Amino acid sequence: MAFSLSLHEIKDKRAYLEWAKTSDYVLVIEWVKEKTHGAPFNERISREELLELAQGYELVLSREHRPYYLVILKPKAI
Repeated sequence: MAFSLSLHEIKDKRAYLEWAKTSDYVLVIEWVKEKTHGAPFNERISREELLELAQGYELVLSREHRPYYLVILKPKAI
């Protein structure tokens, strides 16, 4: 499953990430939380905020390529 520059627009991000656990991996690309072109600053999700929302996932990869960051998550085994 992939969220490319869209997760910041979802109202209930935690519920959406919970739903995404049906996938083997979740790829998230979002705007770095700094004032650059793109989504409004107050709507952006920092990498740290995303990882806090992604409880129940393990972090596979995290990279920053300004003005974006990329995170790959894998649902934790139950």
